[in-house]
Amino acid sequence: MGYNRLVLNSVMIAATCLFASCHNTHNHHDNDEAEEHKHGHNEVVFSHEQAEAAGLVVEKILSEPFAEVIKTSGRILPAAGTERTIVATANGVVSYAGKALTDGTAVTAGQPLYRISSKGIEDGNDRITAARAAFVAAEKEYKRAKGMVGEKIITQKEFNEIEARYEAAKAAMETIGGKAAEGSVTVNSPIAGFVLTEMVKNGDYVSVGQPIAKVSQNKRLQLRIDISDKYADKAQSITSANFILPSLPDRVFSLNDLNGRIVSIGKSSADNSFYIPVVFEFDNSEGLIAGSFVEAYALCGTSSETVSVPVSAITEEQGIYYVYIRIDDHAYRKQEVTLGMSNGSRVAVLKGVKAGDNVVVKAANHLKLAANTGVIPEGHHH
Repeated sequence: MGYNRLVLNSVMIAATCLFASCHNTHNHHDNDEAEEHKHGHNEVVFSHEQAEAAGLVVEKILSEPFAEVIKTSGRILPAAGTERTIVATANGVVSYAGKALTDGTAVTAGQPLYRISSKGIEDGNDRITAARAAFVAAEKEYKRAKGMVGEKIITQKEFNEIEARYEAAKAAMETIGGKAAEGSVTVNSPIAGFVLTEMVKNGDYVSVGQPIAKVSQNKRLQLRIDISDKYADKAQSITSANFILPSLPDRVFSLNDLNGRIVSIGKSSADNSFYIPVVFEFDNSEGLIAGSFVEAYALCGTSSETVSVPVSAITEEQGIYYVYIRIDDHAYRKQEVTLGMSNGSRVAVLKGVKAGDNVVVKAANHLKLAANTGVIPEGHHH
């Protein structure tokens, strides 16, 4: 009897322990499910302090007019009338008058850029010497005649002829560099700006009238873009453009911010081309260099109410695009989105974001990193 009671007690104790274990396991599982419900697999816990340290910026998204966009390529060019060509004023070997020049070198009006040496070149030195002698003689005659015409020794007509010869000799001397060293002439920049392109190399032989370089004032520039002729029906509605330089891929330049205007829109594609040229002019307040190729976004006049986010808000994983929407001060939801057109600065969102959502528009990669590593920030252990 005592033995049977001992066995019964042992069985009851074992059953009680098993029940307690199952109950505890069930409670733990329920807690996990509750926690999973509270912070789903597509949510990222990120404290307010971490957000500030990472530089997260949140924007409340609105439905606003969004212009139709034509993405294309383009090139920055000098504006009409702001470019001058420098030519050789003598036959000879060209060299730099000072420091070596490169495309983009800043220059001032009247700055000596090149020196052309005529030493050892047939008729080169003689031409310079002859021009200098003619100028000196004409200058002496002109100064003497000024006194003589006042004393009525010569007539006004004779004085006018002497003055004309002096001006002609002076112009000839200035053309070949009146202040040049013996046997060479200097070539100065006609305007202030920068060297757009050099057409000869140091040590090359040049002839009178041969282009040496181009100088641009750099105050106004042009943006030329080429629109595919499949957009011919939309070309005439283009109002402005944004563009991105390959050297500054994260910065978008807007012609609206640069006092830009449309110069011309081609009525048809050029010969042997399937593109329609569109030319804008804008202020060069950003130190841009003519000749640069750009990625361009032509903005058409037609627009519609659209939900859009800054390009910086978009993250990508294996070809799928996401944004992060703030749920509260310490949680963000990773939201898959379907994208529409981009104007270089913002991109239309066709699905996944609605007006009123608070979307992370800066430093979203910090949330992407936290989501991929699965690290729960300090203070949120469960």
